[in-house]
Amino acid sequence: MGRWKTIFAVVLTLLVMHLPAEAQDPVIRIGVVATFTGFGANEGQQFRAGVSAAQNDLRQIANRPVEVIFHDHQNKPDIAVNKARQLIEVDRVNFLIAKGGASVMLAVSGVSEQQQTPTVLVGLSKGPFSDQRLKYSFHIGDSAEQLAKLAVRYAKDNQDRRTSYIFESQFFAEALSREAQVSQLPLQNWNGTAGSPAIVFMFGGDTRNIRLDELPSNSLLIGGISLLEIGRLGNQIKVAVIAPHDPSLREPRSLPNSLRDMKGADAYYGYAAFQILSRAARNDPAPDRVAASMRADSFDTVLGQLNFMAGGECRQPKLAVYVMNDNGSFQLCPDCGGVHDGCNGSACKCKDGSCNNDCCNK
Repeated sequence: MGRWKTIFAVVLTLLVMHLPAEAQDPVIRIGVVATFTGFGANEGQQFRAGVSAAQNDLRQIANRPVEVIFHDHQNKPDIAVNKARQLIEVDRVNFLIAKGGASVMLAVSGVSEQQQTPTVLVGLSKGPFSDQRLKYSFHIGDSAEQLAKLAVRYAKDNQDRRTSYIFESQFFAEALSREAQVSQLPLQNWNGTAGSPAIVFMFGGDTRNIRLDELPSNSLLIGGISLLEIGRLGNQIKVAVIAPHDPSLREPRSLPNSLRDMKGADAYYGYAAFQILSRAARNDPAPDRVAASMRADSFDTVLGQLNFMAGGECRQPKLAVYVMNDNGSFQLCPDCGGVHDGCNGSACKCKDGSCNNDCCNK
């Protein structure tokens, strides 16, 4: 009798060993790495709230409960790599979601490809994800190139007699300068003296401190998401912000109830990242099947319909232009380009770069 028990135990062990990993574990795990402390913590917490809202709303992936594990990468690529590896190798997550700057996203992408883990990357990259060797990395966000195009285009359309000055981090300087040359927008360095109305670019966390109340009257201020909190300025300063598309400013009624009271686009990006993984894994959570679905399918999300090009870049750029009203609030600028689709708010961008709504779902 003891011998038969031993044989049965051996057979059972062999059967379990040959079961797919996902069949052995009734829970789907998603690892999230973002910044929850220090610079960018506010955006990171909003992002976390969006992911958690999606988890509570959708509840299951492939008919299995979902566990989400959060880790703080502190805006440091080396920490992001360590956290990503920990999530995959120790916590045994099925998928990753990573929010951060360009260097953080590239670092996590390297881990995702090596470990063959489907990953949604959220943030502003230096350029589009276009390496067709990438099989598991998918980017929803935009690039410094796209930001520069929108900023310079808006500046040129509203230039009048203004003289252009630049204040920004080194990360954006190259893209802005290159786009300004292509667009033939004259640029001069700020010298701090009063003069004719200026065009001022303010992007990046390490921007020089500028006394906005000392800008020449009727200047044009173009910057990033931090400008959304500055309030109304004097001296007839015109303000435009290049920031992630915020669906609550366009169609708030279409948002899930769990997002209605959340402010800032980061929550919607977190929710959308979860939606993409949920739909891609709905039939089979195996990594290769999920990655194949993410390359081939189109996804309905709170940000609109999303799909990915070869290399993992989202086909629909998500930066939008917001302009300040007289009361200090902001509204979406529908004629400034970049709104939801990157084709002047009128069509979707196709693989060949052309603008055609027929490409939206392909």
